[in-house]
Amino acid sequence: MIHFGRLTPLAGSFTSEAVAAGHPDKICDQISDAVLDAALTADEHSRVAVECAIKGHEVWLFGELTTTSDAPLDYQAIVRSVLCRIGHQEGTWGLDPEKVEVRTSIAQQSLEIAAGVKGAGRLGAGLWGKLLPSSGAQVESPTLGFTERMAAVLQRVDDAKRTVRLT
Repeated sequence: MIHFGRLTPLAGSFTSEAVAAGHPDKICDQISDAVLDAALTADEHSRVAVECAIKGHEVWLFGELTTTSDAPLDYQAIVRSVLCRIGHQEGTWGLDPEKVEVRTSIAQQSLEIAAGVKGAGRLGAGLWGKLLPSSGAQVESPTLGFTERMAAVLQRVDDAKRTVRLT
């Protein structure tokens, strides 16, 4: 059983994923994190909810971002920097940072979310996570240990990819 706060326990399947470094999901997470880092560097009070999607050589950034900084974020540079840092220089692994097209649809944070984040109750934006124990703890589900083992296997694959050069 998985318990979510005061909600009724959820019985059934537990799903998780582990993806290798070159997987678009992982690349997108790193790009979204870099946008967050850039916004917080410009203004430590920035509020950022920016997601990323990749298809071919198109990178989409969309969401909400509110900052008091007058300096606009250079999304092209942020995306290209992440791609180079993770090993996609000169089109390695099929994604060329110089050819990628960055598209954005980023607006100011909505008034409703801003009120929840800044308001007296500080309820947050309505998204909460659940921290689950690692396999080192006693848990009923073998899935958690499996996820950690898969992450270790993918780390070995990532390490091997760094030593191989595609021609």
